[in-house]
Amino acid sequence: SYVQDAESFIGITIKDANDKVIGLLAVADDKPISNTNLAESILSLAASRTSAELLRHVALQDSERYHTGLESIDSWLLELISCAGDTEVFYTTVCKAAKNIANASMAMIPLLDESGEDYIIVAASGRNSEQLTGTRHAISDGGLCGWAISNKKAVRIDDVNSDMRARRQLINQYKVKSAYVTPIYLNEDIYGAITVFRDATPFDHIDEQLINQFAQRVQLAIANMHLVSDIAAAKERAEFTLHSIGDAVITTDADGNIEYMNHIAERLTGWNLVSTQNQPVQSVFRILDHDTREPMHNVIEACLTEGTSISKSMTYLISNNGSERSIESSMSPIMNRSGAAEGAVI
Repeated sequence: SYVQDAESFIGITIKDANDKVIGLLAVADDKPISNTNLAESILSLAASRTSAELLRHVALQDSERYHTGLESIDSWLLELISCAGDTEVFYTTVCKAAKNIANASMAMIPLLDESGEDYIIVAASGRNSEQLTGTRHAISDGGLCGWAISNKKAVRIDDVNSDMRARRQLINQYKVKSAYVTPIYLNEDIYGAITVFRDATPFDHIDEQLINQFAQRVQLAIANMHLVSDIAAAKERAEFTLHSIGDAVITTDADGNIEYMNHIAERLTGWNLVSTQNQPVQSVFRILDHDTREPMHNVIEACLTEGTSISKSMTYLISNNGSERSIESSMSPIMNRSGAAEGAVI
């Protein structure tokens, strides 16, 4: 129809990597083509080279998109690590990152609860889905999230209206078109999933690779978050124990600066932790030799530099108001795994 007066016409289709027709390469003439076999051969070669060039161009675009996505993922990982101390902020950030990386219009983070029978949507973003945050659902509800978690499989849906799992999840009410869900694990056990949705454009293989890569980074960040929580809990228990015992306790860093004092140490020294934290311990723990009354400031330094424990059966402790008290004390280095002193406990 585009060639009004052509008497002869030869066309060769151009196909993509999936053998789908994406174009046409053609010639036309107002007189018969004398050698149609030669013309067809030339056109076939030209179409083949055009297809190869288009494939190369698409591959370059995919590679650039993939590596740009990886850079974005690494950037988001740093942000996730930085907010590991706040669970709510952490999962809100995971949801925000998933939505950004997948170029999605909506994202949800469902996590398996302790019973293993329900999942809780701990974060949701886009399409007014924030109302889903905190809602509980049965794994057996037949929905998209429950299916992915219980089967431990990723699932991609190009049309949510044609998928029963998406309809049971009531996803169609958010006017999205396509979906991708990938499970996340903690210590090799299923933990939850990352769920993203788009308005129209379906997810392709590059999207799947990036979302899966992000899911792996999230698993590392979740493990780190649990570790931070465990360390914080252990520190809290240790401080509670130190605060509860009847002896005065002072801990320092590797430079001999005060990190912690329990209330007995505060009472005996006359100093409080708030005003002395990060100050040299000698300014608070001022002791004199029982016989010579010479200051004994170097004992803490010796404990740290030599890595040995030191006990003093009887010394004088000079409190903040100048009063003296006879005490028994011991100082021990706090050693790290490499055998170096990273602080001391008095």
